[in-house]
Amino acid sequence: MVINGDARIFPDEVRELLQGLAVEDFFADGILCGSWVMLVYRLHHKLAYALRTEDIDFAVETTRHCAADVPGILKKLGYLPVLDVHGLEKFVKGTFSIEFLINRKGGKDAPFVAVKQMKIRALPLPFVSMLFIDPITVDFGAFQIRIPCVEALFLHKLIIAQRRKELSKSKKDLEQCASLIPVVDAAKLAAIAGSQRFSKETKAAILKSAREIGYPGFPG
Repeated sequence: MVINGDARIFPDEVRELLQGLAVEDFFADGILCGSWVMLVYRLHHKLAYALRTEDIDFAVETTRHCAADVPGILKKLGYLPVLDVHGLEKFVKGTFSIEFLINRKGGKDAPFVAVKQMKIRALPLPFVSMLFIDPITVDFGAFQIRIPCVEALFLHKLIIAQRRKELSKSKKDLEQCASLIPVVDAAKLAAIAGSQRFSKETKAAILKSAREIGYPGFPG
């Protein structure tokens, strides 16, 4: 699915970042997946939502098409790499912080996964692959990016809201889900959920989040 967007919805720094990555084909294997996606949804679906974050999250798949030097791109844009004590790398410019996520299939937790083709270290998290189901291409004219479809992001946030250690982040996830309720396609949501193998605990988390935001359309 392709939709038209208006890049002016983003601050100059974020717009320059997205364009800088787009021209190097990052979005062939990556998506914008954090709260900034809500600005696109807000404009396209005429939703009421106020963004409150300077964290910029991208998810990546195992690269097939993109072999861009992502740290080099970010350096040109003024972002500096910062390693935490476990070796996970973020990129920081002023108050903006960039993090890359990748799907964790199971097994032991690892502090990061090296995505060699892009020269980045991505944080492995469960259910990230879900965000790549039927993604949306947003055409801004000068460049294009990819974002998750509403239903994939909605389901993902229903899950992670119950896994958050910080109450404020859990609350923000649920607020975003609540704002998306008017545009969620229940049949598509059910299809995406049906394509996943969820544990009993995950199913319970989904239903708990759905109850907390008053969403009645999720299949039990």
